[in-house]
Amino acid sequence: MLIPAPGKDNGPCQDEGCEHPLCPALREKAAAACLWCQKPIGYNQPFEWDDEQDGPFHWGCNFETWFRPIERRLKRDPVLNAKFQALLKEHRNTETESGQ
Repeated sequence: MLIPAPGKDNGPCQDEGCEHPLCPALREKAAAACLWCQKPIGYNQPFEWDDEQDGPFHWGCNFETWFRPIERRLKRDPVLNAKFQALLKEHRNTETESGQ
């Protein structure tokens, strides 16, 4: 998801006093705190909604929190990396065969 900046197509109006029902909701979502970094989600920033924790998170925060440590571990452990790459290749082949 992405909330365009105020005044841009599909974003809230620049005038905060407008009477469009969607504009305050967009501003509220943009002001919501990221579950990971606690900074506002903001405008023009890709984010997702975590249904379990009922809140938004920036894509970058999620990547840094979950995937960077895995990436570092794979670089340090060639055996684990080989197993991971084999599983990844198998998954991609399954997706290709099923037409996804």
